[in-house]
Amino acid sequence: MNPSSGPYRAGRKGVSRKVESCEECRRLKLKCNRIWPCENCLRRKTAHLCPDDKLETGKHHRRSSLTEDRPDVPKSPLQRRHSSQTSPRLDSLHAPNQQRSQTSSARDSVTRGRPSLPNVFSPVQSTIRDLSHDSSRTGSTQAGSPDYATAAASSSRSGFIALHADGTGEYVGQAGAPLYTLSEAQSPPPAMRPAFPSASMARPRGSLGFPFAETDPAQLQADMFLLRDVASVTRALERYEMHVHWMYRIIELPDVRDDLQTLTSVGHAKLPAHRIAVVFMVLALGELFAPLNETQMANERSPALYCAALDCLTLSGQHFLYRHSPASCEALHLVVTFLFNRGDMESSRAAWPLLGLSLRIAQATGLHKNSRDWQLPLDQVARRERILAESITYDRLQSLNFGRPHMISDEQVEADPPQLPEEPSGIEGQSIVAFHHIKYAMSSFFAQVSDAFSGGNVPDSKTILQMDRQARSFLSNSPSYLRFGAPSLAGEHCHLAPQRLMLELLVHKALLFIHRPFFAEALLHSNEPLSSPRAASFVACIKSARQHTLIMQTALQTCPASAFHWWFFAFHAATAAVIQSLVVIKATCSLMQPECWIDFKLSYDIFANMPTESRIVQRTLPILHELKTRACQLLGEPAPRISESSYDPSSRASPALHNGNGSVTMTAADESLPPSRDSLAAGNGYLAPPDSFLGVGTPSAAYDPMSVLEGAEAASLLDGFLPDHLKDQQTWHELDPITQSMLFWSTPQLR
Repeated sequence: MNPSSGPYRAGRKGVSRKVESCEECRRLKLKCNRIWPCENCLRRKTAHLCPDDKLETGKHHRRSSLTEDRPDVPKSPLQRRHSSQTSPRLDSLHAPNQQRSQTSSARDSVTRGRPSLPNVFSPVQSTIRDLSHDSSRTGSTQAGSPDYATAAASSSRSGFIALHADGTGEYVGQAGAPLYTLSEAQSPPPAMRPAFPSASMARPRGSLGFPFAETDPAQLQADMFLLRDVASVTRALERYEMHVHWMYRIIELPDVRDDLQTLTSVGHAKLPAHRIAVVFMVLALGELFAPLNETQMANERSPALYCAALDCLTLSGQHFLYRHSPASCEALHLVVTFLFNRGDMESSRAAWPLLGLSLRIAQATGLHKNSRDWQLPLDQVARRERILAESITYDRLQSLNFGRPHMISDEQVEADPPQLPEEPSGIEGQSIVAFHHIKYAMSSFFAQVSDAFSGGNVPDSKTILQMDRQARSFLSNSPSYLRFGAPSLAGEHCHLAPQRLMLELLVHKALLFIHRPFFAEALLHSNEPLSSPRAASFVACIKSARQHTLIMQTALQTCPASAFHWWFFAFHAATAAVIQSLVVIKATCSLMQPECWIDFKLSYDIFANMPTESRIVQRTLPILHELKTRACQLLGEPAPRISESSYDPSSRASPALHNGNGSVTMTAADESLPPSRDSLAAGNGYLAPPDSFLGVGTPSAAYDPMSVLEGAEAASLLDGFLPDHLKDQQTWHELDPITQSMLFWSTPQLR
């Protein structure tokens, strides 16, 4: 070949033929396509090193030296070339992020990264502090910038996150499709947009359009009238702090007070809609926990505030299903609490899927990742960690109640446990946030229990005993002031009384779930379950059921508002009563039968003397009455008379009859009860809630407990057979949770 032609022509003699490959391809002696990040680095998952860095061999770990960390090192020709031109391949893959950086002056974007790399691979810089919680609380956006894009950041390990001025955001993992990182400028044509992009196209209230039924913004202005009564709003906020905040710390009250002050002084235009929804839900729960003498007014305000919160969540253009935000997770968490405590069957069914929806939104906003990787402000990091921990804990607590799997495992969570700020507890050495830290630790244990029982086989006895010891260790390792039976000291915080009861309830709730399969086997073994191989589980269930009865009794004495309004106290007390009646009816020859009979009569007496404004009492008392009637027939005792032991509609005081010293005098129907053990009750009853809480509310109609139970089939459920319409277990979902709980405990084949 002529050396003067072709690639060996004389004109190129002495010219270096060095190929501009990335450092990693040079180290591995691979052919580099010179598109950064190159194909080799993408395939080997070392794109964050390409093109200037490489993996070091030997005992060194992976490192990434960013150009911005070495300002004294000038750009290489390769970097200058990349900063001035972009290959078509990279345009198709990361165009949104490059466009965001190119239009930063117009949109005032706060992203910044190494010049040689697309922004999707660069960590967030210190200017992300413009999105701090303090500045976002005003709801203001920078001049000339749309309200949808104020920050975008990522790290190679944590994935991509985009934050917006209104508090919404999107998270996509490092393996997510690049299409998810498109900015609003790259959105599809208007014909392909989601339904109802503008207020003029929003559907009227009440019209169908699931899942994108939206609320007209004009409705939000009408909802603001609910905040005109300052006295009612203040009382609702105080009731939330006293009766709700002790259990779930999904929100911080100072933030809610600041937002409420903004709403009442400036208006709703300065706050994102999802944060307004949080304010309305806090007030709705405060009204739901109103005393009985304010029930009528609260029954009007509470649903109205709840509907106002839903209006904010589904506001046109800010619908929570496609505009995700941590505030929407907070609001949904509060919605679930509201629905559970309404006490009706439909609300409790709707609460479970909404709880899962809040966790999906938490994942969509990246709450499960370590927010410190994105260098977010510390107040935002603390808020995101708190919301995630509360949401996961809520889901796992309910997974045991429903017998359903939980959503997120610990392996999928990189966020640190939240560090809650300390608050004055009234007494030195006591903390009202210690309960929440124990609750977060218990959620991991609940996940293990749920996983162990979610399969088709029951764990062996060794695993059961190991989980039993682990559950009881939470009680033994808890502070002394949070243990059940600890005396209430003068001046202590009002949260401590319900918290010590709740800690005991959570442990024994888990113990009942763990031992239930072996309890059923022991009950079917013979006339004496104590002689069966599962006797340990049999005794454990009886003792845990007794503790639930004591918890309900103590709650009515020390924190009557929580005992009456929070659904779980009465729900688990009803489950305990079913277990006790099961032993009385099916194990009449057992040595445990007399003790369970005393326990059951105390449980029955508690429900019979509670105000019937409680919907759980309305559903539970007829069932317990049928069970007690059946037990009295087997034992040859007089049948109970509901008309004398239940709430007297003509009475304008507490359903229990108070004597002069504040104790309770039983009615004639209860005179046949034998004296209770000292460990169960003092005297022949329990201390009813004080009149200061119960008020003087009068029911609108006489209460007929037998009208609630269709067919009076409760006794037959525990009599060894099921009614025809209940033999198909697929129909059980149509029953209320109380009856479902009874069927669950009385049907051993469900283990």
